[in-house]
Amino acid sequence: MQFVQQGNTLTVLITNPHKIEPERLNISPLLILHAKDRNRLLNATSQYAVGNACQTQHRYINEALRPFGYYLHWDTALHQGSICRLPDTFEGWQRLVLQFALWYISRPGTKASLETLCKNVQCRVRPWLEFLQEDGLIPLGVMLPDLSLPEEQGSHGSPQNPRLLGEQPAKPTRDDEPIEKVRKPLDRTLAGPIFWHIDAEYLDQVEATLRNRDQVLADLMDDYWLRLVRDYRCGQQMLQQITADDWRLREQNAIWKDDATVTIVDTKGRHYQKKISLQLTSPRHPKGHLWGLRMMMQQLKYSNDPECLTPKALRKHPACLARFLKNSSSTPIAPLLSDCALPLQQAELLSSEQLFYRFLGLLNTTDMAVAKALLIREHANLTPDALDGAQLLNVRGKSYMLLTDEGQQQIFSVDKPRAGSRKYAALTPRAARVLRHLQRATAPVRALLKRAGHPHWRYLLLGVTQVRKNINGLGHPARIYAQLLYDTTGKYKFTLARCHPTLTNAGLGAGTLDFNKIRHTQGVLAWFDKGSVRAVQKRLGNSYRVAIEHYIPEPLIQIWNERIIRRFQNTLLVLAAAEEDYLLEVVDMPNLAELHRFLAQLVYELPAGSSPIADKLHQLYAERYRIDHAGQPATWEAVPTPDDLLHLRLSPNSLALLLAYRQWAQQHLTASLQIQPDHLTGLTPKHFIDLGGMLQAAAQSDDIGYALRESLNVKKLQRVYGQAESKVPILVNRLTHLSLQPIYTEDIP
Repeated sequence: MQFVQQGNTLTVLITNPHKIEPERLNISPLLILHAKDRNRLLNATSQYAVGNACQTQHRYINEALRPFGYYLHWDTALHQGSICRLPDTFEGWQRLVLQFALWYISRPGTKASLETLCKNVQCRVRPWLEFLQEDGLIPLGVMLPDLSLPEEQGSHGSPQNPRLLGEQPAKPTRDDEPIEKVRKPLDRTLAGPIFWHIDAEYLDQVEATLRNRDQVLADLMDDYWLRLVRDYRCGQQMLQQITADDWRLREQNAIWKDDATVTIVDTKGRHYQKKISLQLTSPRHPKGHLWGLRMMMQQLKYSNDPECLTPKALRKHPACLARFLKNSSSTPIAPLLSDCALPLQQAELLSSEQLFYRFLGLLNTTDMAVAKALLIREHANLTPDALDGAQLLNVRGKSYMLLTDEGQQQIFSVDKPRAGSRKYAALTPRAARVLRHLQRATAPVRALLKRAGHPHWRYLLLGVTQVRKNINGLGHPARIYAQLLYDTTGKYKFTLARCHPTLTNAGLGAGTLDFNKIRHTQGVLAWFDKGSVRAVQKRLGNSYRVAIEHYIPEPLIQIWNERIIRRFQNTLLVLAAAEEDYLLEVVDMPNLAELHRFLAQLVYELPAGSSPIADKLHQLYAERYRIDHAGQPATWEAVPTPDDLLHLRLSPNSLALLLAYRQWAQQHLTASLQIQPDHLTGLTPKHFIDLGGMLQAAAQSDDIGYALRESLNVKKLQRVYGQAESKVPILVNRLTHLSLQPIYTEDIP
């Protein structure tokens, strides 16, 4: 951090490792301060910023130093004529720091909320003042401001910080719209606000949502990357059709045109042949796109200028038309569109120069964003900021890509400045494929930048990026923005979402997709896999405290613990009330299908012999769910889904009611009424009549087929039928005298 004064302008220069020129921030308001005091303040601030990242130094300037300059203009008590002096007494400094904090949170012109302003004071201003106190500028003993607001208490976490994948941010209201109170969910992962629903929300629904969205995103990114690699290989095959020797021969003889015979149609519709000369990269030349690719590749191999592939530079070549790469009539773009692996409507989103670059293997910023997202998903310990500045080679040209002792797996490392260390990842097959293509696609760009003495040649992500305003060149982007995955501003024409609109259908709509959310999702999925915060810590590469405070929300842990307890309680209930009629009423299940799903899951997850509870479960329910006592499922041809199964509750009361209804319906319902379906369920009285007849026949017969015996618990049916027979006449009598009467919920005058 350096400070430069030129006339009435004071500027701070901050070195950005991703840019050639240092970034400039204006802090001219501090010129009101006396030169001696200003130098002391700036020198201390410079020492305070040593070792911090570029973005952190930005925040120190924008949120502490520059506001302090505006405050000095406001506090006229410090003015001595046209200049301002810092206090020289303990009381003066105490007044200054407290008055500065009050002015900071109440100053006019700011659009920040009180919460944001107080947070800036706690996170930026107070540490800066503490350093000034340690440096001796502020006297020891001066009480520094403490503006920490109490945290909002509730079961919804911190609604002030929405960071979720799958939930759109709230939209501003118009004047003609009614104002409704909107509660913003905590938004850190792909799952959406389901984390902060009521505590009774099933966690398996949360997990299913997360896994589905994560898998959809991975599949779409894989498809994008596969098409990118396919176009690169197609471009390499095109370059083999016109070799470097062919180009060198043209250069030696200065032959940049070929004779060709074309068909001309005159104004009267008559056709005739004409021999003309076509420039090599003309769209009418049969190999115009091949010569265009070869010309760009030659520039890439032998030029020392990072801007050698800009359209303006290429149009200076005699092989090009005057408007090459500017409009389609002067650019051989049609063959590339037909050979592109992207569908036509997606390929047309690329400009002419981007399409040529794609077949050359030059990465655009969207390609880099997808590569970054893929690497984060595979290795969540590689943070977005670390991958932005990831380097493939060190200062001596040695690769950071290493092989294990067996040579079967690659290890890649990135620098994480905030942690002060390097983060290592043993690459998964998907990550290895991504890095392998990045190495070969960036090799020509890396060689050119190294020849040119450009400092970006060691970076992992190289390609075509903005080097100056409205000028694209070869290099490393200052930052890879998440909007390249899903853009809502219209700034980027070619994004992942534009190539794959199904992202929205999967719940990854506008404003819901960024690199941090992809990384956080991997941490939560690791917690679902292991149920351990230690697993999250290992997956994300953070400390235990950071993992539990920032990535696994406390409400989620509470719901998970509650789910474990409730499942254990319900397990005891299904064991205690296994033979009772009121089993469904005592367990925490909304319907019979959920109860059967829960019982089947218990039998599968708890093998016999693992515990006394598991043995009892298999004794009571193994036969019903086709599980033998060893905990292994019996084999059968097809496994029906819960919606395809008919569940019967074999109790004396329910079976007696079914038989009584069958007897009553046969006596009192006509044939037409028996087949009349219910408009809600689609069931008819005939269904229940036939069901009762089948159960009665099965209970009274000794000769039952194998298929029916597999579906019914015959012994229990016969036992229950014997108890239900005596109750049928009583129930038939009650059904005969049953009638419907209207029920009024309010008094009618």
